[in-house]
Amino acid sequence: MPVYTYARLTLSSILPLPELGSETGKDASLSPRITVSRAPASFPEPRPGAWAHHWRDPGGTVTLSLARTPDGYLLRFPEVADFRVSQGLEEVLFFPAPETDDATLRHLLLDQVLPRMVSRRGGLVLHAGAVALKSGALAFAGPTGSGKS
Repeated sequence: MPVYTYARLTLSSILPLPELGSETGKDASLSPRITVSRAPASFPEPRPGAWAHHWRDPGGTVTLSLARTPDGYLLRFPEVADFRVSQGLEEVLFFPAPETDDATLRHLLLDQVLPRMVSRRGGLVLHAGAVALKSGALAFAGPTGSGKS
């Protein structure tokens, strides 16, 4: 599997991540701290009361649910994909809905799952947008829907 870097972490992924650029062959000392693989089957439904939080869109539809499980964490994007993150934050397994394409899986992994893992490891994660300028960059941080785009 190709090796990538993300937020100073190395990861290997069965899902190609062209947004990150592969580190394979650049540094033989790179050993992945996180592996990303496809689960062979869907994940069992968490026990009652295991759901810690449900994020909803402005219309009230659940877009992401997070559960604590005996194996770690389950992130469910209803009717799109489930991601299971191991307790030690070293493995991600994903199980997509049949119609979910790789671009959507990459988006969920890079913009939702991995930032939560970085935060859980003690890293600072900001929800922001940025504009490249001749003299550098200008970043805009703020909550979802606050107009950063």
